[in-house]
Order: sequence, then structure tokens, then C-alpha cells
Amino acid sequence: MWASLWGSAEPAPAPAAAPTAEEEATWYLRPSADQVAALKAFRERLAAEDLLVPNHDDDCTLLRFLMARDFNLDKATAMYRDMRAWRLEQQVEGLWEADPTGSAFPEMDRLLQVYPHFTFNTDRFGRPVYIELLGRTDAGALFDTISMERLVRYHIWTWERYLRLYLPACSEAAGHQVCTTTVVIDLAGLSMKNFNSATQKLLHTFSKIDQDYYPEHLGCMFVINTPLVFRAVWAMVQPLLQERTKRKIRILGQDYLDELTQVVPLERLPDILGGGAKLDTSTYRSVGPWTERAEALAAEARAQQGQGLAQASAEASASDAGSGSRGGAADSSEPQSPSALERQGSAPADACAAVQAGGEEACEQGSGREGLEGAGAAAQALAALKVAQA
Repeated sequence: MWASLWGSAEPAPAPAAAPTAEEEATWYLRPSADQVAALKAFRERLAAEDLLVPNHDDDCTLLRFLMARDFNLDKATAMYRDMRAWRLEQQVEGLWEADPTGSAFPEMDRLLQVYPHFTFNTDRFGRPVYIELLGRTDAGALFDTISMERLVRYHIWTWERYLRLYLPACSEAAGHQVCTTTVVIDLAGLSMKNFNSATQKLLHTFSKIDQDYYPEHLGCMFVINTPLVFRAVWAMVQPLLQERTKRKIRILGQDYLDELTQVVPLERLPDILGGGAKLDTSTYRSVGPWTERAEALAAEARAQQGQGLAQASAEASASDAGSGSRGGAADSSEPQSPSALERQGSAPADACAAVQAGGEEACEQGSGREGLEGAGAAAQALAALKVAQA
């Protein structure tokens, strides 16, 4: 009897094959039939509610919001609605376009030294590679360099640059749309003295912005040079995560190169991580398919700045000449009002103050100032490290 029952039973279905690295890296290019149907319904609902945000209404963006909410239409709609309201409240639209070189953040050169972070080349799938050297972070100097409010604003600006400059350039170079990033977090030299309550608050703020308003941009993350205790904590946390999330995050010790170079070719990794590409640690300048466009934008900013200075100088000269013809030479004992040129040169938001001093090199380095896109991605790892060392 039992034998006949067993013999008549349908064979158990074979487990689904795990996606290949390429399939996972470009999942948004090959949505399933169910995902396509969900995308269509999502777009129709957003259009009906007049919620679609220009430049945030392409298929890839909508699929990311759906993925972030497990393709639950109601939850994805609520998330997108919140994103739209946040962008209006924070005046995000046009933020990067109005200042593509980041001239509004003159303190960023110093920030890169106390918090090294940069985007460096692309991985095997064309994704930009964002790197943070957290072990070199100086928490004490961080907020002496920049205020919390300005750092959060800069974080948003770098996200907009990532969307408007980096991803389009990477997509063109790869020959297909790229909308995710490979992140490398280096913990070499890290201890809890690198962090304080202010930096923990900052990471929490970054994490919320990243997850709520720029979701599903993380392709994969390598946390390297991790101490043994960190890996032990991760082993306990990992079973609680979704399989898709677990596949994205790889916790490695000092022998990370073999696994890391399966995704990022050795010749594209910076030498500071054992790769073959030279990194200038005096600037931590970003390089990649976007470099030519970034340099062109910097040159355009310098030209505009030069034109503005020349015009201001001409106006000042004309004004001085007019004053002299009407009233003669001014009494040298009387205080002189600053010229239009001097007033313009003192403005903190000049396109590049280095132009006034003839420092073109410094201005060019400004085009490589990198953002903090991956800081939010590291927040959970840092929290686990804090628990492990407590």
C-alpha cells in the first residue's frame, strides 16, 4: 500500500536555479512576465494619480521601487508618493544641473581627507565602483570640516550627480542601461574611535535617504579587511536576511582579492586595494567613463567664471572712470568701497574660486569630488561592528 502511494506521487519540482552573476547584475533588463505586468499597472496608477516625476519615470526606476516593496503595488505607490513629496520639499529637482561641478561645497577637498570616498572605474558588468576607506575616517575632524546640514545636502547632490552624470556615462560605455553600483567598504584600521554619536546619526540619516528615496541601486557590496569578531556577528545575522539581500553582501577578511576580482577586474581596482590602477590619495579623485564629461563641465564653469570676472572688471573700470571725470581723483584719505569684482570674488558659491588665483589644477580636482552614495549601504555593517566590540 505505502509503496504504491509513494510510486504514484508526483516527483518534487527541482529547485529553481540561482541566477548567474550577470543575470543578477542586470535583472532590470530582463523582467519576468509578472514583473512586466506589475510595471504596467504601477505606471498606470502613478499616471492616474498624477504622481510621475520627470526623469524618475523610466522603467528601470519604477522597477526599482517595485523591487524595494516586493512588487506590492500599494506599498510601491506609497513609497513613490513619499519620494515625490520629499523631492519637492527639499527642492531636489535641478540640484545637480544648477551646479554640476559642486562649487557650492568648497569644503569637500578637506572632507575627502578626513572621510576618504570616491568612485573608481567600473566592474565587469559596467557598474560604477564606489569605495569608502572607513578605517581612515577621522570622526573628530569630520564635523570640524562641514556641518551636518551641509553634509546631508551634499549627499543628496551626489545622488543626483550619480543619476545624471555617472549612470548615463556608464550605460553608454557598457552598451546597455546601468542603474546599480558595486560598493567596496574597507575596514582596515577601523575601531570605534572612528565613530561617535554624531557620525552614527549621520549614517542613519544617509541610510533613510538611500533606502526611501533612491532604492535598489546597490548591485553588490564587498566589506573587506573585516576583523574575525565582525565576521562572527555577520554569521549570526545572515540567516535573518532575505536571500536576495544575502547574495548582494560579501564579508571578507584580508584575503579578499580573489573574490573581489571576480566582479571588479584587478586592473580597474585602485592600487591602495591591491589593484593595478593608480589612485591619487592626495585628492581621491574619481575616474571612470564620466571623467571626460566631468572635465568638460569643469572647463565650462571656468570659462563662465572668467567671463563673469572680466565683465565685472570692465564694469568696475567704467564706474571708476565715470567717477573720476565727474569729481576728479578721490581723496586717498577717504575709505574706498569695494569694487564689483571684489564683491564677486568673495562669494562662497563661485564656480571655482581657484580661477581668481589662476589655480586651474585645483579647479580641475573639484570636478572629481566624490559623494557619499555608499555610506548608507555600510550603516548596517557598522552597527554590527559596534555590537561586536561593545
